[in-house]
Amino acid sequence: MGRELRRLLERAHIVDVEACEAIQEIFQRHNKRMWIHFAPFLISYNLPPARSIHMIDIEGSLVLMQVSIRNGIARSDLLCTPVPYTDKITHWLTRLPDILGQEDIRIIWVDEDEVSKLRSQFGEKLTYGDKGPEYIYEPEKVWRMDGHTFRDIRKRVRRMEKTFPDFMDLSLEHISECQELLRKWRSLQGRKNHFLLDWGYTRAALNEFHRFSAESLYGWCVKIKGKVEAFALAGPMTNDTANFFVAKTNPEMPGLSEYLRWKVLGELRAFTYVNDAGDLGIDGLRQHKMKMRPTDLKKTFTATLMATGPKR
Repeated sequence: MGRELRRLLERAHIVDVEACEAIQEIFQRHNKRMWIHFAPFLISYNLPPARSIHMIDIEGSLVLMQVSIRNGIARSDLLCTPVPYTDKITHWLTRLPDILGQEDIRIIWVDEDEVSKLRSQFGEKLTYGDKGPEYIYEPEKVWRMDGHTFRDIRKRVRRMEKTFPDFMDLSLEHISECQELLRKWRSLQGRKNHFLLDWGYTRAALNEFHRFSAESLYGWCVKIKGKVEAFALAGPMTNDTANFFVAKTNPEMPGLSEYLRWKVLGELRAFTYVNDAGDLGIDGLRQHKMKMRPTDLKKTFTATLMATGPKR
């Protein structure tokens, strides 16, 4: 780790549950709505020593830096653009690759408007790639399941209801069963999709669930015949948008995933919109999420800022 990076991190704080509400307030104040803009995710995603998430105040903006260590080598990137993204911070961002002693720095989540602004400021020093869409739902519409377009979801939900699932608020007594289900999910899904990495932050979120305020992180589980077979986590991002953070079900129970999403979206009807993240490029997950008839597919990108211009 270079001297400049050490100095930078000396000004930083590792994100933790105590910082949750303060981080979310900044996101809300500046109307940030990408899935990344959900403080409980950031806190759960902090998994040192392999990956640590640092929050730093630079020129009055919140900077979220990811420091990853692989094979003893540290690399630093930004999780998202600084909030707010002001003219003052542009000069600092231009210098950041050199400060870190890196050829480039990634901004891992960037929306369409941010890409446009970054391109206008950095020109050839900036490259970017498509990260895929985030699925935006109107929960009231999904809950009603009206019309032909929701026919498949209605059939699956009604079929699952015949098993008499017990949908309830998540409590501390359910956590061990949820962790057991998560292990089962990983063993089964991992055979098909070895790059599914959300189990780490899902496990951390379950472990810390009792420490989050009830206003920051909501939780539910589904019991069938007395056993937890599904669980979900969600929470508010802005006054009108919620984040569907985690949804895990027993993969051996067809229709349970649709039932869980439908029930959770019903619980989130106080919000106009729900951001249900992306599909990881997995056809099955894309098809599953499209069944819920998203109102919008919000484009997201990863941007890379070069220290001395694009590589040849």
